[in-house]
Amino acid sequence: MKVISPYIRTIVENNDTFTLDEALRYVRQGVPDASASTVISNLHYLAEKGELQRVRRGVYAKKNHKKRFSIVLDQSLLKKAKIVAQELPYAMYCVWNVAILQNYARHQFASNYDIIEVEKEALDAAVEILSDIDSWSIQEKNFQSLPSALTAKRGTVVKRLLHEAPLEMRDGVWVPKLEKIVVDLLCDSPALAFIQGAEATTIIANLLNIYTFNWSKASRYASRRGKKEEIEKIYSNYRQNNQ
Repeated sequence: MKVISPYIRTIVENNDTFTLDEALRYVRQGVPDASASTVISNLHYLAEKGELQRVRRGVYAKKNHKKRFSIVLDQSLLKKAKIVAQELPYAMYCVWNVAILQNYARHQFASNYDIIEVEKEALDAAVEILSDIDSWSIQEKNFQSLPSALTAKRGTVVKRLLHEAPLEMRDGVWVPKLEKIVVDLLCDSPALAFIQGAEATTIIANLLNIYTFNWSKASRYASRRGKKEEIEKIYSNYRQNNQ
């Protein structure tokens, strides 16, 4: 174990996050016969000392190092967002895609669609606008009537955007902040039903381990969504696990 310790230390010091495979490849540059079990033992040792944290299976991060969460928009979603903004200039909106949560989930998603949230008065207009440029678009209240085969094809679910939801500007369009996404996962949302329960718990835990999170902002938004008790429970568990 002592032989590979300097290599483990180096990869920890030079990387905010890294995978087990990356650590193993690096160690074997200097110790070709190093086993995966030995590398794992070293990583677990650092985790027990509080110098490292296991973000999820096979992924590690420096203890207390948190990144800022930011949604990356592809050209398809960016185009939709700009069209909605242009056609509905007085309506607040935000856009994202459910696939951004895939890397934090336990299971592979069977669905891949965009979510565009607009103010209540603009819901019908947004669906009509998107129907001209998308394979399908539907209001969330009607989402469960959509054939499951269609949800595997990229389309758009249009949801109501609540007043004062945590948003930020990205590439010239509005996107949800992490606090909004986490609280929304706690709600009975038809568009997010496939990642409720244990899967949602896993995703939220992984997100909180990796990214900075404004608990006050999340609590205010959770109150508007009737989920303040749930977010406070998550906060309590998080504090206990990170003392």
